[in-house]
Amino acid sequence: VVANKQTRQSPQRGNPDDGGLVGAAAPARRTEPLLPAVWVPLAAILLFAMGGGHATSPPLATCEGGKVLVIGSNGSTGRKVVALLKHLGRHEPVAMVRKEEQLSFFEGMGVKAVVGDLESPLEHVFEGISAVIFAAGSGKEGRQVMVDHLGAIRAVATAQAKGVKRFVMLGAINCDERGTFRTVKQADEASFESPLARFHRSKARADNFLMESAKVGAALDWTIVSPARLTDDEASLRVLASLNHHEWDLKDELSVEERAAGVRTLPAAGGGEEERLVTSRANLAHALVGVLDVASTFGKRFTVIDGVLPIEDALAKV
Repeated sequence: VVANKQTRQSPQRGNPDDGGLVGAAAPARRTEPLLPAVWVPLAAILLFAMGGGHATSPPLATCEGGKVLVIGSNGSTGRKVVALLKHLGRHEPVAMVRKEEQLSFFEGMGVKAVVGDLESPLEHVFEGISAVIFAAGSGKEGRQVMVDHLGAIRAVATAQAKGVKRFVMLGAINCDERGTFRTVKQADEASFESPLARFHRSKARADNFLMESAKVGAALDWTIVSPARLTDDEASLRVLASLNHHEWDLKDELSVEERAAGVRTLPAAGGGEEERLVTSRANLAHALVGVLDVASTFGKRFTVIDGVLPIEDALAKV
């Protein structure tokens, strides 16, 4: 892949875990490679680009009792996912880490850990795996393409090649290939720009590849769980799950009780404050693990925020 130079708007550095805006500084212009010169599953991407409409397949199989690979296990959400899998005991977690020194944390929990890098071949990490929870995020400015976009595609393509059937992707609200898509009422291209627009574009491209992955390889039972602005609140074990992927539109649909649970006044990127939808990382971890064997979530992308329904009931209604 040849790297081409293009002048682009670089968003403010922030945590890609957050589904909303961060910071108030205006983005600076910079010249950077549009696509770094590295190996990616190029054949799969080219075939995907040549395909037609969405490909669908019937539900395949549950993964209860099997090994679940957690990609991004050393992140804030990933650690909670691994701990919950271990606690519930219905699946055997396998934690993927980037560095050797990160192995001991999970081994101390009695969890198998393997070293793998989303920018390198992953076949060795997928040996014996029944399901994947992709909870990785770039975490650094300039890494969105390599991790959130191409790294996610690499994981999907490797799962297909290794015969893994179940793939759960951690998404984000407001993602669109044009940038930050908050409402269907957006009328011009400028409205898609935000400090997280580059992250949202990268995530949207990865989500779209997963949703149409059956065109280029084995059919997967996929689910995309998209949180709103993430918090470190304790798990309430009550959420709202919605097929509405746009924050402002979803906020308008909430009842008084749902707004009390899932909306918080937070600092706005341009100064002042604004109401934002929120999802606790603890509730998100329960949702990511909870969908693993719920066949009604196969082939669906949905938003999850803190809410009033028990998680099991909310997931069953998606």
